[in-house]
Amino acid sequence: MRLYLVFFLLLLNLVARPAHSESDWLYSVRPGDNLWNLCNQYTVRRDCWLKLGEYNSVEYPRQLPPGLIIRFPISWLKEVPRPVTLSYYKGDVTVFYQDPASSEIPTFQQKLAIGTTVVTGEESFATLIFEDGALIQMEPNSELLLDSISTTQQDQAFTSQLHLNTGAVNARVPERRPKSRFQIRTPSAIAAVRGTEYRLTAGKNENSGVSITEVLEGTVGVDAQQSTVDVEEGFSVKTAEGLPPEQPKPLLSAPEFAAAVKEIQPGPIELTWQPVDGAEQYRLDSLKDNEQAELINSYFLSSAEFSLDVTDFNDDCVRFAVRGVDADGVQGLVAYKRICIEQPLDSPAVIAKPKLSKPDLDVEIDWQMVEAADSYFVQVSNSDNFDVIYQEFTTTETSLVLPWDPSFEKGLYYRVQAIALEGVDSEFSQTREIKVDRLPKKALLTWSVFWVLFVAL
Repeated sequence: MRLYLVFFLLLLNLVARPAHSESDWLYSVRPGDNLWNLCNQYTVRRDCWLKLGEYNSVEYPRQLPPGLIIRFPISWLKEVPRPVTLSYYKGDVTVFYQDPASSEIPTFQQKLAIGTTVVTGEESFATLIFEDGALIQMEPNSELLLDSISTTQQDQAFTSQLHLNTGAVNARVPERRPKSRFQIRTPSAIAAVRGTEYRLTAGKNENSGVSITEVLEGTVGVDAQQSTVDVEEGFSVKTAEGLPPEQPKPLLSAPEFAAAVKEIQPGPIELTWQPVDGAEQYRLDSLKDNEQAELINSYFLSSAEFSLDVTDFNDDCVRFAVRGVDADGVQGLVAYKRICIEQPLDSPAVIAKPKLSKPDLDVEIDWQMVEAADSYFVQVSNSDNFDVIYQEFTTTETSLVLPWDPSFEKGLYYRVQAIALEGVDSEFSQTREIKVDRLPKKALLTWSVFWVLFVAL
């Protein structure tokens, strides 16, 4: 009887719980929150404060414990939450929702819910794309919380609030509609924009509590300690925790790539640029050649030149971005250069030949045409390792007649290379052998002896 009673109570408890939807918006309670102000701030329901506690199976204290997760039905909200897409990442990147112990490796194009934190490790990068077209590129050793991403149902105004706990991000924000907001909070300041491109750093270690905002395009409003500074294009501002923003300072000018840097290079890629006054070092980024320009690698250099192996890249073309870095670690304006990697020509396909039955005649060899080849280089040897080259030819045709040479009787091997007018020549083709068939001469001698004997008899 007691067992049935326990089962009945458990069943009753399950039935009494409110049904939750997978489309609920989850909110992590902050200090000072209560059900009344949460309902007033986020929902359109007048009776929300009466229903929300029951929906979440919580009492109605004056304040809720920080960290508690409160569910809101989507239909109750003033603004509809919008997911963020993790479109690209490289290296050690993890994501977690609320609890760092639940960190997991993300998937490409994964949709990230509000309350998700993205973490990049050493030499690791991530790109986040927002529904309104805004883009965030996370640099190595960064931690970014998606605090609030939503749009109002009435006028489709987007609101994005992020928290950069540590590290650095590059933000590209399109021109926004009225009432739209895009804010990134750091431990020391808030950077708010409506349409711009900028970089934001939240310091750590000896620079903990210091944020730097570098504006490449547009205007960014930096707010700290009830003081707001508008940072215009080409300027930066530093903000220390507990202090108002400093006065904006001009960024270092953009470097100028040397005229000798070719837009098409066979590799290694050689980059040089004019030194920038005030630069203690330079930052060089390699970027994918697409609209998002995802980061491939970053290099910090002491000189205005660099050489890269083309094997570092999988794409035919790569963008490079270089900027100076001053003594305070502030990064300057950026110069861009698009370089395409010259691919080698395809090796010619040499057509196989049968045995050479008439060694007293010339030998013809031919091969298939290679697109974009200017000419062909042919080598002839008596060994397949080409340690001794008998003859070499350059021709624009796809065939060649070799005059008979007695040395061919020792062996006849040849190979062909496609030559580019500009760029990278092909590798040599597969080595081909033409075997000299000596049977016809022996057969002729045999018949000659036979006829001599026949006449004699």
